[in-house]
Amino acid sequence: MAPLTIDQFSAKYQNGYWDYDGAYGAQCVDLFNFYNRDVVGAPFIQVSYAYQLYSSFPAPASTYYDKVPAGSVPSKGDVAVWSTTLPGSGGAGHVAVVMGVVDSTHLLVIEQNSPTGAKTLVENHSTSYLLGYLHPKFLPRGGNLVGNGGFESGGWSRTGAGTNMVVYSNGQVSGESARDAVHYLATNTNGGSVYTDVPLSTAVPGTYCGSAWVRTQYPATGAAGTLSLWLLGGAYQEQGLANFSGLSNGTNWRQVTSCVTSTTPHTTLRVEFYPTPGTPTLEIDDVDIH
Repeated sequence: MAPLTIDQFSAKYQNGYWDYDGAYGAQCVDLFNFYNRDVVGAPFIQVSYAYQLYSSFPAPASTYYDKVPAGSVPSKGDVAVWSTTLPGSGGAGHVAVVMGVVDSTHLLVIEQNSPTGAKTLVENHSTSYLLGYLHPKFLPRGGNLVGNGGFESGGWSRTGAGTNMVVYSNGQVSGESARDAVHYLATNTNGGSVYTDVPLSTAVPGTYCGSAWVRTQYPATGAAGTLSLWLLGGAYQEQGLANFSGLSNGTNWRQVTSCVTSTTPHTTLRVEFYPTPGTPTLEIDDVDIH
């Protein structure tokens, strides 16, 4: 069987799907071992408690993962491991797969038997009591600079009085769901934009590349717009952009990419979407900037 992508794994398991009960009786370590099997291609890794995945780092974990300390910016697909002092864990700690970074103190994860409930689900989880991350060696290092690229929390603004911006959840619009996790953004305008700012201190030269998944709000087709990456707060502004048009709807997301290179230091990276005035509502999910 071909390996699953991280998004396919999330879609498979977040609704409580199990193709076998697992060695631990549907505990968090079972989900970790399903991830090993389905995505990483690693064999079963035996521990007595979840926290030991990081503290003991038992074989064959070191063959398939690198240890990354708490306080680092994780990558999508990293495995987060919490300590014995995590409230509600009964001294066992906890383990979950990182789907994104919400903010400086919260991760978006897929987890099983969390301290707040036994259901397999995608939810925000505090980084308090975190021991560190196991980073799959087949994934590139480096976290998403956009803290809320999946629209699971706040952080996005709009320009222009005629710009509409709504964050929808799965099923809220008939026939639609997020590309990943629970939420996605919808916007249209008569000349404005939606954006988020990322603080930074650029190297000179330095290149930032971004991607996003876009579509038209169902049942229409034909949304269009521009993804722009701005480097601000320097001697002058620098920009990279990508235009897109003719978008379909439903599950037919299209990925759009753009890059910008700094030639002078900057303090802010702005990720901005300009929907084309007069075209149908544009929907956006999984914005990723590295």
